[in-house]
Amino acid sequence: MKKKGFFVVMAAAVMFLCACSREQDPAEAEEHTDSADSSGGEEYAEYLQFPDSAWGMTLEEVLDAYGITRDDTDLLEEGDTGSAFAVSGREVFGEEASRILFQFIDPEKGNGEPKLCAAEISYPDDADMENVLKEMEKAYGDTLPDVRIFSMFDSLDSGGIPQNDYIEAEDLKLWGSCTVGEAVPEEQKDDFGELWEELQTGLTADNWESFSNEARLATAVWSAGSEEFQTLEKNGVKFDAYNYIVYEAIMTSVQEQE
Repeated sequence: MKKKGFFVVMAAAVMFLCACSREQDPAEAEEHTDSADSSGGEEYAEYLQFPDSAWGMTLEEVLDAYGITRDDTDLLEEGDTGSAFAVSGREVFGEEASRILFQFIDPEKGNGEPKLCAAEISYPDDADMENVLKEMEKAYGDTLPDVRIFSMFDSLDSGGIPQNDYIEAEDLKLWGSCTVGEAVPEEQKDDFGELWEELQTGLTADNWESFSNEARLATAVWSAGSEEFQTLEKNGVKFDAYNYIVYEAIMTSVQEQE
């Protein structure tokens, strides 16, 4: 197993996950693969699916989708509640990336398999980031003027829901899916709120409504050296679909209880 201290933060984050049951059957896995066709499609754009993969895939499924093995990875970390791996030298959105980092989380906290919930592309300094932007706009549509991104854990122990607000700029472009509140059925919002509290630091019954109205199932950020958004390298693209994974897990749990 290949390990780097780089993944310590990620490993600490996944420890905050609590149990909610969800299993993926083969039919659903096939549907995910189809929806992740990088040529586009409604679901691909709606949930900001990462190219040639889909949110909720296991580490093994993503490796297979990219035609690589564990030995081909630059970095690899596998755990019961979270996993991650990185590959280099692959073209994404029309430019060769210096590295792609995939992150996985198990919302069943060790009772299931970690699922793809985030990905970050790092580009070299000489990459044509305008070309990357054009390709992303083709895939995901128009950008947003601003977006609020919530984190799954609070490294500063502020006591509230960890969040950051971003505003579109020349060197920072933003995309966002529908909000949690728009996705959750009205008659199930109370049940969702109670279960979501177990999976989101700082979330309570008092702030569930505001959180669900602001938190998006998935976000994507393009940064061409922006100082307002942290990426692993100067140029980067970061996808976050943690809320999508939580939503899918809770939806299954609620349906099983009906």
